Amino acid sequence: MKFQIATPLSTIFQKASVEEKDRIIELSDVFEYRHGIESGVASDKPRIYHAEESIVDPWSDAELAEMSDRFSREHIKFVTFHVPTCYTKPPIKDGSYVLGGRAMSADEMRANAKQNVERMRSVGARIPMGAENNNYFPTGAYEIVTEPEFLTAIMEDSGFSWLLDIAHAEITAKHTNVSLDEYLSKIGLERVVQLHLSGITRTPEGYKDSHGPMAAIDWENFEKIAKQCHNLQYVTLEYYKEPSVLLPMLERLHTYQS
Repeated sequence: MKFQIATPLSTIFQKASVEEKDRIIELSDVFEYRHGIESGVASDKPRIYHAEESIVDPWSDAELAEMSDRFSREHIKFVTFHVPTCYTKPPIKDGSYVLGGRAMSADEMRANAKQNVERMRSVGARIPMGAENNNYFPTGAYEIVTEPEFLTAIMEDSGFSWLLDIAHAEITAKHTNVSLDEYLSKIGLERVVQLHLSGITRTPEGYKDSHGPMAAIDWENFEKIAKQCHNLQYVTLEYYKEPSVLLPMLERLHTYQS
């Protein structure tokens, strides 16, 4: 498979020894920048950017200006945004969004996303853009935004690519009582440019994205899905805890590169 390993610039670099840090950098083709996180990595390898902003919320002028400056300052090659919730600024309880704020309709969120992209282009941001699928929890705050039909509409309206988070997709499939294959069949994997990988917690009560080490089933899902993503460019391991655990996963991921 042809893809580049995009390692997040996270605090894991601060935990790593000099040797571990050097090896992580060596195994990484590009780095995925996260705003506000100081990794201490000095490297001239290319950077992509996983933004915190929601593409379906209206952006203020200040947010737009700050993002545009960030893209230019960090020489970003590709940026992805979240599609987190159908509410504006909902509260978080036990790690999940719950009802609160103002509910947005599908049409309003599509219009917001389209306008955000147009405004971003108007201030000179010409880099490729994408959006990440979120995981579904039955709190009422994840309606619409995790539906494949809505996500596909966002892609088509805005000319976006997919950042497919496989853990999020599996969690959504579990909590909406469909198979992962069925959920993915509705997404359109030809638009996938980046994959996020992580180990999830699976219990009878439900699934949760714990950003843990990859288990055998997670690697199996990755291999099966990646082979269907014919426009895949980047693969990211979302693991932030121990360098000694990350390194074997990076080395295994490296073996999939052709």
